[in-house]
Amino acid sequence: MKLIDRERRMIERRIKAAKFPSTKSLDSFDFKIMPGLNKPLTMELARCDYVDRRENIIALGPSGTGKPISL
Repeated sequence: MKLIDRERRMIERRIKAAKFPSTKSLDSFDFKIMPGLNKPLTMELARCDYVDRRENIIALGPSGTGKPISL
């Protein structure tokens, strides 16, 4: 339990040091705003299983608009 708490605090410190404007997660993301966004694929990629499978991910799109996800 202590290890999990320490890792959580480490992540919180890094987020704070990055000075992001706000903390967001996929849990609170409204996929209705972007109907073209593939929710099942987005959630799969969030699990990062592609790292263990040694697969590459390429995100393409104009700067500042977010990137559509495709494999």
